[in-house]
Amino acid sequence: MAGARRSKTPPNLPDRIEEIRIGPRQVLRTGMEAKVRFPGRRQNVMARFLYADERGFLSFTDPKNGGRRTVSADCVVSIPRNQTPRRDP
Repeated sequence: MAGARRSKTPPNLPDRIEEIRIGPRQVLRTGMEAKVRFPGRRQNVMARFLYADERGFLSFTDPKNGGRRTVSADCVVSIPRNQTPRRDP
């Protein structure tokens, strides 16, 4: 089989923002968990924040399947008070 061709140009990915202000006294940092309303779900879900891009979309890990879900900032319902960024081993 022939090898797959690869693009020579780097992908044009949006810049990642690791800290975003959701509201007054509500700052969401990478690794924190927040209660999020995902499209197509009946209940709000506690999901871990990964990053935001310059367009205002936030990326979270989906606890159901471990994948990445991207939502707008108004889908964040609440941020628990006792949050510190999680450190992965």
